[in-house]
Amino acid sequence: MLDADNGHKSTLIKAVTNEWALLAYRFTTGGCALLMTWWVLDLKMATQDMRKDFNASLIANEARISRLEGQMSVFDNSLRMQTRSFEAHETTLQNLWSRIYDLNARFPSSSPTNR
Repeated sequence: MLDADNGHKSTLIKAVTNEWALLAYRFTTGGCALLMTWWVLDLKMATQDMRKDFNASLIANEARISRLEGQMSVFDNSLRMQTRSFEAHETTLQNLWSRIYDLNARFPSSSPTNR
């Protein structure tokens, strides 16, 4: 765009065609792009670190729960075994007491009520 009266370029054309202004514009744009790229990559790395930490905590929690389930299983099996043992022992005691009553019934003279 040339001025009609004296042939000089307008200030807009001078600013747009100025090599130093274009260099500063490109430098600023490139710097902003570089800064944004760095920021996005840093955000991506932080997200990956958070995911790693989260997965590690999930694995640790799963291992802890597994260990607790194993301990509960051992406790449950031990309790069942003790219950069976008590049931068997109770049956044995019942058998002993029934034998004592049978023996007592065979020998009525030895009972303390007949003396």
